[in-house]
Amino acid sequence: MENKKNNTKLYVSSFLVFMFILSLIVGWLIGTNMSSDTSKERLVLTKEYKKIKDLNYSYNNKKGKLLYTQLCSKCHQSDGQGTMQFPPLKEAKILSNKNNLLLKIIVRGFRGKISRHQKSFNSDMPSFKKIPSVDLTHIVNYIRNNFSTQNLVEIQPVEITNTKVDSLAQPGPIMAKELNP
Repeated sequence: MENKKNNTKLYVSSFLVFMFILSLIVGWLIGTNMSSDTSKERLVLTKEYKKIKDLNYSYNNKKGKLLYTQLCSKCHQSDGQGTMQFPPLKEAKILSNKNNLLLKIIVRGFRGKISRHQKSFNSDMPSFKKIPSVDLTHIVNYIRNNFSTQNLVEIQPVEITNTKVDSLAQPGPIMAKELNP
């Protein structure tokens, strides 16, 4: 009988040690996967920056329209008027925002409730940071040229790359409370 008690204690102790070790391993795996290693992304962006910093960029409306149609028009519509769920870009104050908020939203994405033209929108926008900077530049210039009422200066690919680098320190989407239109 006493031998059976000792075996039971041994089994329970072994099980508890096993569970403790397993929880340490799971915790370690979660910790290493949750903390994003931005050094690889930073290296890729550094290489991209070196390539485009002296690039003689010229805006191409056809390419901008094609990319906008492929990546943006499903939500914002081809005319920039948006839908019942997604906000319009046409005549939006954000297009001429001096602190490049439009670039930040395109690179990081967006989450939260906003109002445009007396309507509320509460939908998420994905990040487009994996799209090459030159392509994003064509999209941004297309949006600004076609949906803004102002005559705006073209942005350059290096501005998109700088926004991508800045986004490494601020991961995740822009939240509605960060907007100051």
